[in-house]
Amino acid sequence: MKVAVRVDASSAMGSGHLIRCRTLAAKLKQRGVKVLFICREHHGNLIALLENDGFEVRHLACPSVVASTADSYDAWLGVSQEKDAQETIQTLFDFRPALLIVDHYSLSASWETQLRPHVGRIMVIDDLNNRPHDCDFLLDQNLSASKERYNSLIPSQCQCFLGPSYALLADEYIQLRQQETKYSSKLNKVLVYFGGVDPDNLSSMALKALSDAKFEDIEVCIVVGANDPPHKQELLRQAQLRPNTVVLEPQKSLSNLMFDTDLMIGAGGATSWERLCLGVPSVIVSVAENQEFISKSLDELGLAIHLGVSNQVVEQDFFAAVSEFALQPDKLFNMSAEGQRVVDGLGCDRVADVLMEVCV
Repeated sequence: MKVAVRVDASSAMGSGHLIRCRTLAAKLKQRGVKVLFICREHHGNLIALLENDGFEVRHLACPSVVASTADSYDAWLGVSQEKDAQETIQTLFDFRPALLIVDHYSLSASWETQLRPHVGRIMVIDDLNNRPHDCDFLLDQNLSASKERYNSLIPSQCQCFLGPSYALLADEYIQLRQQETKYSSKLNKVLVYFGGVDPDNLSSMALKALSDAKFEDIEVCIVVGANDPPHKQELLRQAQLRPNTVVLEPQKSLSNLMFDTDLMIGAGGATSWERLCLGVPSVIVSVAENQEFISKSLDELGLAIHLGVSNQVVEQDFFAAVSEFALQPDKLFNMSAEGQRVVDGLGCDRVADVLMEVCV
């Protein structure tokens, strides 16, 4: 069985789309599927990460127009959908996949329809429900996902994978989860990670809050992103001034670091499902428009503390949230237990089981 994946990463769009596709591709590869990635050479594309994993990647040329913000969804592609479709078709000249997986906020039904004659079935990974799709499968792993949200946007026969039970998590999260049930009752370690770029320097803001004498006994680990974060040097200088603080280079996986922490501070994106699976309480900030709804939902359900959108959050917000966990140990315990109830980590297997059955 052959599967093609059309996905991008960049400094504007981040790495979440590519990482979740990489996770699903690894699961399919374990089952003997030949996977081909098609990625455009944006700045911060992470193509090397896929190639280091042993995947074949066919490159599309770097666009002349570069998206400048995380919310410019239409501009993320850098070219028109028509041009991208034609280039993708040319790239598939000798590789007719039984399934094409598409994970890109810039692509919609007009692109997918052009690819129809050149692939078997089409699967879309999405969570915006803001545009029509011509697909056979649709995956939306968010809490709010429902068939009704997509009724007017997808074909009636489309099979949907909806909700956190289909969250695409790598095997190491399941393996760690099965080792033991870890419900912390004291705040000893904090992990900070704001994705591939962190343009608003939220990591430094969080570290400043954690540098208050009130938290001097807490160990702090900060992971910088893979897309050349602009404030890295400032963060390193700041970390040198705080005892019990370490700054790590980009990690292939955050699983072990998450498992070994009592609280995580980060963005309200795809990492949310990894945190919930391992029972890691979290303080989150919406760093992109598409994260706001899910972040608010997590807060309302007691699965995280949401501080708001990145351009409105201040140092005092981080201080207050961490203080809340430090003063209420039962909050750590309850959020941890509830998170593991919501996400069991088996979503990738569930999706792969269906695809292997239907698409061979």
